[in-house]
Amino acid sequence: MRWGAWRREGLHSSFHRSLETLLGVGLRAGFVIDGLEERAFPPDHPAGKNPLSWGGAFSEIPPVMVVRMRLAGRV
Repeated sequence: MRWGAWRREGLHSSFHRSLETLLGVGLRAGFVIDGLEERAFPPDHPAGKNPLSWGGAFSEIPPVMVVRMRLAGRV
């Protein structure tokens, strides 16, 4: 995540990594995804003191994605 952007005033968040970037190396090496979890905070979650804190303002965007990958053919 990076903060700010060209010709934009004020702070805002930017999400810039594709799933291909995050998972591609493992998938190309023969791993498979056998578990994926994304949890978002509820809309009424209290915001922190930072104006960009992950409170209810981002309730539709999970702050964390957890992926379990295993080598194909193995239990």
